[in-house]
Amino acid sequence: MCLLPACGQSSAATASGDCRPSPAQRADALPARLQGTLCEEGDELALSAPKQSDDAARGIVHLHLREGSGNYTVSVLEYVGGQLAPVTTSQQASTFELDRAAPDGYFIPYFHDYDDDRMTFALAGTPGRVALDIDRPLLPPDLDCEPQYEGLPVKTPPLSLPADFELELCSGRDSRVWAVTVDAGRPVHVTLENPESIDNTSIGACRDEAPCAPWPVAEGLATTRLGRAASTSWTFTPAEAGVVAFYGAGGISRAEPSRLHIEQP
Repeated sequence: MCLLPACGQSSAATASGDCRPSPAQRADALPARLQGTLCEEGDELALSAPKQSDDAARGIVHLHLREGSGNYTVSVLEYVGGQLAPVTTSQQASTFELDRAAPDGYFIPYFHDYDDDRMTFALAGTPGRVALDIDRPLLPPDLDCEPQYEGLPVKTPPLSLPADFELELCSGRDSRVWAVTVDAGRPVHVTLENPESIDNTSIGACRDEAPCAPWPVAEGLATTRLGRAASTSWTFTPAEAGVVAFYGAGGISRAEPSRLHIEQP
């Protein structure tokens, strides 16, 4: 990966002065804006920013494509052993694809090395002017509710699809369980209708017994992570018909319960 100020700059462009790629940029705090001109395919813009926030309520990083008419990738990097390396994130990816139709990305970074206190954002894509806003937004307060641990098997009757379920997690040790009846061979779609209600939580499709044994799937995964800093939807195809138990844990609700819509068209 090239992060030099003149990365990708052609000799013709340099000689004529028609386009001059922007040098690497530095921010002392977030929010910050990475902006400049991508002169040709292969050019990159880069900005370094502090890894940590002084405010624990600002744990999520928000990327917003402010200006740009094409398709762009934003890579999140850190120095490990003197070399730039991808940052692990809650999205299970260190590179995000943004465009005018989908200009936003959210993630929680998990750093490998704290010897260096800065991370780097590298932007590439369609040549032309581009601007990327980077922020750690203030998150809603935790939901004021009574912590509760629920385990399998599910004690309430299974729901018939389509169905709606409110997931309320009041502490990091909370868990909630519910069940639905599914057919084999047809995709099950789970949609988080209010992503701002939770940052990042784990949900698994299980057999209705303890401990959670993943439900057999023909396509997709039997577990996922949902939230503003994770996915907002999940699809899997059951390999068997029956009662699927859902197990949600590992997150804390913000301001309101998470509204999950489950269907099997």
